[in-house]
Amino acid sequence: MQILVIGCGSIGLFYAAYLAKAGYDVTVACRTLEQANLINSEGIVVEYNGRIEVAKVSAVVSSNMPRGQYDIVIVAVKAYHVPQIVDVIINAIPRQRDSLIVSVQNGLGSLEFLEQKFGKHMVAAAVTYYGAYRLSPNHIVFVGGSGIKLGQHITKSNLLTIFASMLRDSGLNVEIVKNIDVWRWDKLIVNAAINPMTALLGVPNGYLLRSPHIVPIVECVVGEAVNVAEKLGIKLPRDPFKAVWETIEATRANKSSMLQDIESRRKTEIEYINGIIVKKGVEVGVPVPCNYMLYNLIKSLEDMLGVKI
Repeated sequence: MQILVIGCGSIGLFYAAYLAKAGYDVTVACRTLEQANLINSEGIVVEYNGRIEVAKVSAVVSSNMPRGQYDIVIVAVKAYHVPQIVDVIINAIPRQRDSLIVSVQNGLGSLEFLEQKFGKHMVAAAVTYYGAYRLSPNHIVFVGGSGIKLGQHITKSNLLTIFASMLRDSGLNVEIVKNIDVWRWDKLIVNAAINPMTALLGVPNGYLLRSPHIVPIVECVVGEAVNVAEKLGIKLPRDPFKAVWETIEATRANKSSMLQDIESRRKTEIEYINGIIVKKGVEVGVPVPCNYMLYNLIKSLEDMLGVKI
């Protein structure tokens, strides 16, 4: 069973490292030759609770990747880069049989795009409630979390069951769920409350627990998103307000992906998080001023920093 991870950011390296440590054959496809060479020579360094482990994987450059015969392809690039790596996926999967393509993107939109390109039977979502941030191109800090929800929009494939078993072998908490969309909305709301606030303030997740001035903003963002979800007929799987504060507590040392993007002067995924809540709110006639405010503040910050894609 061969696994390809496309994207060498913190979450891509997290999946690659944990699967490799469990003994699976993992290749990572990176954007730059420098990062691929570093990973090939030194492996992926994973730091957790003061311990350091090194996972050995093969690394290639995504733009020059040889044809593969991969059974599972984990798409871990930024949401706005997903359309750009369709040819990489096509090059990676065997034509004579189906593979499983797993979307791990934040927000909404990437799963649907991949389904349109490859068919629902080949595409799954992994809603990831673990946190990690990157210290260097091959070094991540894993800060823990609660688990991974896996699911498809059709009856689950055998490869999805196998993939879940692989992740469990690596020590991760994994559940295959019948309705993946309710968990995607659950994570969307968590991200909408945490990511822009940490990016704007320049703080790890745990800081949001310290200031009483943050609470009303977070709860406004969550309340608006819940109203939109209800209007769309989404029945959330748990109390969204409690979910946000529990996630902040569980990942208090983590730097959100949006904060990491801002620190690196990269484009954020705000369009796919608060931006999608704003868009859906307009569609169903639900006002979302707090989400709209955070969306515009992050876009203004991107403009000020002159972010690169």
